[in-house]
Amino acid sequence: MQTQTPPHTRLASRDVKKLAPGLYPAVVALGDAAEAASLNEALIALVNLRVSQINGCAYCVQMHMTDGLKLGVPPEKLTLVVT
Repeated sequence: MQTQTPPHTRLASRDVKKLAPGLYPAVVALGDAAEAASLNEALIALVNLRVSQINGCAYCVQMHMTDGLKLGVPPEKLTLVVT
């Protein structure tokens, strides 16, 4: 009996664009709307991080962790988002 390789949780953005062409523009539009509403950039980074955790996307979690650090969000705060 052969075992199947489990699907990867990390997808490149180009793969997401192929699998769900309407999804990527919608996510970008949502981010643009949050920025246009003058929401705090650090808060947006924390929300994006949590959404990525819920979605199980390791690539996006790492990206939003990096974004948060660049914006000056303390590492302790970033690591506690999941709790």
